[in-house]
Amino acid sequence: MRTAISFAALAAALTFAAPAVAQTGTYRGTLAQCGDGQRLQLRAGQRYIISASADFDTVLRILRSGASDVLAQDDDGGDGTNSRLTFAPTETGTYIACVTAYASSGSGAYTLTVENAPPLPPPATRPTSTESATWQVYDGTLTSNDPTDDGAPFDDYQIQIPDGHRAIISLESAAFDTVLKVYAANERGAEPAASDDDGGGGLNSFLTFAPEHGGTFIVRATSYGSGGTGAYRLRVMTSPVPARSEPSYDDASDAE
Repeated sequence: MRTAISFAALAAALTFAAPAVAQTGTYRGTLAQCGDGQRLQLRAGQRYIISASADFDTVLRILRSGASDVLAQDDDGGDGTNSRLTFAPTETGTYIACVTAYASSGSGAYTLTVENAPPLPPPATRPTSTESATWQVYDGTLTSNDPTDDGAPFDDYQIQIPDGHRAIISLESAAFDTVLKVYAANERGAEPAASDDDGGGGLNSFLTFAPEHGGTFIVRATSYGSGGTGAYRLRVMTSPVPARSEPSYDDASDAE
């Protein structure tokens, strides 16, 4: 029986291994019984495409050196059963690209490749229409020439959310299964702060996002599948976060 992998132990062990390599390149290793990994020196704000290929079904995870939290992971994002992911660190430093096998019996040689990904395009600046005094409406179209997010084309829109406010966002399309994602403006390559697939009814998306602090955010209009293209309508409204009503003494007395 194969021993379960401790990512904390693996990351700690690799912290004291050979010095971290340069940011990009191709590396080869051998997976035995406990997982293997490569230390990488990555730069904040740069997007990287990291892939693992082997004769076994690979699983690729990215961790911060010396930590156990998995920052990104992928199973079959590459060709066949190989792994491929896009990762944009929010801090410059040493990271671990950890390669494991999906099946308990998987082992053998693997190849790890790290490449610089092209920068994300600036947010879309197409004109908006106003349906009412509060909604901003963006009519756009996803095409096969757009940049992709996990293989799906997308358009990014920049919005401002004041302190103490929330954004109510919907994405509708008759052409494809919509997906909404919200990012902090300087973290478009990281995990989204909020996302939704079918919360808007049918295959449409809807979410409410109330950040801890106001600022600039990116709303991403994309599709569920890699082939999703066509016209869409994005609606964005900001409003104050409703105040929470605290139970009064009279409410407590009435409940007794």
